[in-house]
Amino acid sequence: MLLSPWLPLALTAGLAAQYVSARPLQTGDAVSVTARTGLTVNVLNIVGGILIFGDPFANSLAGVLAEATAFSLICAATFLTPVPELETSHARAPLTA
Repeated sequence: MLLSPWLPLALTAGLAAQYVSARPLQTGDAVSVTARTGLTVNVLNIVGGILIFGDPFANSLAGVLAEATAFSLICAATFLTPVPELETSHARAPLTA
């Protein structure tokens, strides 16, 4: 596993994901960041399973519909997650002791 050509890519992607998601989590937009991170992880897992591991698609109409419905529900849950309202003023009140 340590000699896999995918290891450097996985480490780089993990580091990039950490830095990309850290800032919005610190600024108070944690709910929507978590929802979008979950969507991204699910999509990449599905694509990785198909492309890298050769997971087959369903062979029957019912299986294809079930897979499409599951994927649609993942996407819908992400896009239905409420986004917090942005502050109208960028100036912060001074701290008083």
